[in-house]
Amino acid sequence: MASELKASLVADFSWAIKAARNNAEWCDFVCRSHRVPGEFYEDIWINRNATPPFYPNVVTLSPWESMRHHEIIRELIKMPIPGGWGVKDSFAALDLASEGFQELLTGEWICWPKSSDIPDAHIPGISWRKIEKPAELTAWENAWRGNSQERSSIFLPRLLQEQRIVFIAAFQENKILAGCIANRSEHAVGISNIFLSGETPREFHAGCVAEVFRRSGGLPLIGWERGDDLVAMRSLGFESVGRLKVWVKRDEQCG
Repeated sequence: MASELKASLVADFSWAIKAARNNAEWCDFVCRSHRVPGEFYEDIWINRNATPPFYPNVVTLSPWESMRHHEIIRELIKMPIPGGWGVKDSFAALDLASEGFQELLTGEWICWPKSSDIPDAHIPGISWRKIEKPAELTAWENAWRGNSQERSSIFLPRLLQEQRIVFIAAFQENKILAGCIANRSEHAVGISNIFLSGETPREFHAGCVAEVFRRSGGLPLIGWERGDDLVAMRSLGFESVGRLKVWVKRDEQCG
């Protein structure tokens, strides 16, 4: 009976499980680029170190065994991890308030099936390019930050050497107006960190999706969004496949 229940959960959460794994792999790429790698287990990814800004120390990878998740989180609480840290509760299954966490945000995992029509990425005067040089990556991150006061680099040049990761930008001459990140895992390609400048029309959202799909090798696209960004992605054909929560210790942001 237990095995049948687990198989049923896998079927129900199939794309959410794949999206959570893809997201954990992305978090691990970023942490490894900062020389603080995480650890993968069957049902959870953890990092015992201080992670880069906006990146969690825990990503749950399965919708079951929540008691085990609590036990691992309690182990991390006892460790001297400096600053605030976060938990990405990939299936909105945990109640961490009693452990001293605050709920930062909720979102939805999304999937763009291979059957969806590819959005039109052509915008007059705009060229879409892969970021390949450290100086370009710095310009991309500055555009991504917008008015953020955070100034320590999150996306380091080491990430440009990883074949499964692509930074994409929409250029108007030498100015970056929009962009996103794609990371490929076994079953899908994750699309994340989509940004549009204040002067950028919503067509750039479709452009980001089209450019990621063009580099996806035909794999489905997955990711997570909330608020207006979720509405925009669903209007392009993305489907919601599960809910997630982000919990934080103290008032630090983790994404």
